[in-house]
Amino acid sequence: MPRGGNWNRHEGTCVRPWGNSVRTALLCVSMVLCTATSAAMPSLRLLIDPGTAEVAIELPAHTPMSADGEAFTLGPGSWRVAARSVQPATQRWRIFPKTFRLGEESAAEAYLAEWRAQGYTPELITLGRRHETASGAFLDNRIHWVALGHRPTEAAARELVETLKTQGAWAWIRPERTAPGSGTVALLDAAGEARVEVPLPMTLDAQTPIAVTRGGTRREYRGVVSIEAGVNGQLEVYLRVPFEDYLSGVLPGEMPANWPMEALKAQAVAARSDTMAHLGLKHELEGYDFDDSEANRVYAGHGARHERTDAAVRETAGVVIAQGTRIVPAVFCSNAGGWTAANDTAWASPADSALRPVGDFPAGANPAPGGPVAYGIDRWLTSRPPAHSSGDDRFYRWRETRTQAELTRQVNARHAVGTVQRIELGSRASCGRLESVRVVGSTDTVTIRKELPIRLAFGGLPSAMFILRQADRVYTFIGGGRGHGVGLCQHGANGMAQAGHTYEAIVAHYFTGIELQRVRE
Repeated sequence: MPRGGNWNRHEGTCVRPWGNSVRTALLCVSMVLCTATSAAMPSLRLLIDPGTAEVAIELPAHTPMSADGEAFTLGPGSWRVAARSVQPATQRWRIFPKTFRLGEESAAEAYLAEWRAQGYTPELITLGRRHETASGAFLDNRIHWVALGHRPTEAAARELVETLKTQGAWAWIRPERTAPGSGTVALLDAAGEARVEVPLPMTLDAQTPIAVTRGGTRREYRGVVSIEAGVNGQLEVYLRVPFEDYLSGVLPGEMPANWPMEALKAQAVAARSDTMAHLGLKHELEGYDFDDSEANRVYAGHGARHERTDAAVRETAGVVIAQGTRIVPAVFCSNAGGWTAANDTAWASPADSALRPVGDFPAGANPAPGGPVAYGIDRWLTSRPPAHSSGDDRFYRWRETRTQAELTRQVNARHAVGTVQRIELGSRASCGRLESVRVVGSTDTVTIRKELPIRLAFGGLPSAMFILRQADRVYTFIGGGRGHGVGLCQHGANGMAQAGHTYEAIVAHYFTGIELQRVRE
């Protein structure tokens, strides 16, 4: 029961000893809190704030609220939800070296036996979802993940990952929530006065959009907002939102609403496919579906919706990119720089036959049919072949310069090598992106592998497709594209749409061996 005064029930209202102004702000009602759902798709649980001591919310109207099974209404106005006594949620870290698709159970069991023989206790965890199509068939995106155990901390898990590298296994880690947190929060009014204290979790049924301010950024959300105790002892904020409403909040955050409608439709189909392919997978062990950042898909909330992006979602309702019996994880990037990347080039994942490198050029106009490496990577990056994405003046081709001091600071933020002496570029995939980079420092040398770690090591370069000039303690990176380069190139989609291509043609260009299907509404 909420704390802060005696509850005196009378005709469905709550009377507190604080006076009439508070009685109008906090009204108890006999009601059941409804979770927003969609007839066409499952609703999604999004993490919109991973940790804060205080949540600032603005309510335009009386909003149903629930805490510890007690239902009441929070009045309109500005409120702050402040942590008072929080017992953190608990988690552990699981280590995964390999995945297997459905139907590969025999191979998976043989793989587990190999690790058992080395003294490990591996498990097979099945993650993902299957989805019914309009024709009654199923697209199955479940997958088996091999877990080699768990560790109580991220540092301990990473130690095992490093050990596995010496055994030829490239593993990754995922946190797993083992128990929810608990505690209490105080609801403070606009004057900063604590009006009531309630237990966690607390939820707000925001059918009228409410505003949540996070890190100085104010966003409006519609759905069920939940404030819970996080693993760091702070408050975590989640949103339960209907699937198609989620897409309507994603599109304007991922692609400008004034771009051609066919590009927006291609983005809608890719985002829907990628979302459904990763449901029950990426953050399943943590108890939610996605966060709202670029690491998943940028979700800008209800307040960012635009009529043109809403139309793109509505006019492609249910359409997904399929290959065989699965939905393709139709990832996208800002600009592929003229040539997309294979998924296994960018990430430590099995090769996906739908995510193969393709030249971003009109049919018959590819100046480098063998790929950027065969063409000559220096020649490729110091020229501007007329690709679909070449209209992006900022990132189709780019140049960034670092002094030795700047580069040393950036590298050592992630790799303790001392003063950077030189950088040696390693092997490249055929698409031109680096697969490894060796940094030689005054105290140590490190080899960095895979697309994102390479970019981050040098202060967040736009892409891992670059060459390097070193002279007089100055390092100049000359590159192409922005992002991982896999799947749909957003600027390329814009260029194709401007040239008159339909969204179906755009999708077919960037994803190999696919067809469009419609999931059941």
